[in-house]
Amino acid sequence: PHPIHVLRFNAAQDLERLDRIIDTLASDPPDVIYAYGTTVTKAVLARFKKVPVVFNIVNRPVRSGIIQSWENSGNNATGASNQISVKNQLSTLKKVVDFKRLGVIYNPLEQNSSIQRDIAKTLESEFGFELFDFKVDCSRRAREVIRQLKNQVDAVFIPADTMMVVHGTELGRQLIEYQLPAMGSLSVMVTEHGVLLGLVPDYFQLGLLAASKIRQILDGKRPDQIPSSRLRFFDLYVNMKTARAMDVQVPMGVLVMSNTIVR
Repeated sequence: PHPIHVLRFNAAQDLERLDRIIDTLASDPPDVIYAYGTTVTKAVLARFKKVPVVFNIVNRPVRSGIIQSWENSGNNATGASNQISVKNQLSTLKKVVDFKRLGVIYNPLEQNSSIQRDIAKTLESEFGFELFDFKVDCSRRAREVIRQLKNQVDAVFIPADTMMVVHGTELGRQLIEYQLPAMGSLSVMVTEHGVLLGLVPDYFQLGLLAASKIRQILDGKRPDQIPSSRLRFFDLYVNMKTARAMDVQVPMGVLVMSNTIVR
């Protein structure tokens, strides 16, 4: 096995801080850069054209321009994606509540989040709903947006978005107060923030996928020789505490399919 020295950097949702971190890396380039999220990955790739970059938690790597294709990136990147079908997520939510007005809470500055919102928009006719945008790009907007949900929508879709995790506790509390069933894209939204449902990837498995690519690079492969990957199976989370608080009847068929039930 390779002896590995790991340097960890946390941009903490701060683009200026991210720039400083990239400057630090540029002054003494590492053998491999592991980038978490679409925004970070794109910023790293803008500065590093030769250092291998392994990304993770990038929902739409091809559509966001990070790689040319799943089989061949065409650049110095490869990685693992938390991509999950928005159609499957909304189909699952529809099994629990027959929503006609769906709110989507997302950060318009996060490309991955906007892409998921756009996909949801294309499903309006098929699922029989109207989509309402609630854009969150800072803490002040988060509080304002959460208050706006009341009396405007029947249910809520929350894309995979780091900012939604940052404001997750407040968001979850307000969703319960306003009796709004929601589908989240991260397990923490259900287990810690009280969101009703989550159809999500297994982040441990995503970590293993990314680690396997780092290993191949250290063994001498170029990133464009290593296909990028996504999981084939996903986990369904249900928060029964929230269901009881909202007086929502979760169908037995949904419970049977669940991997994790919060009681």
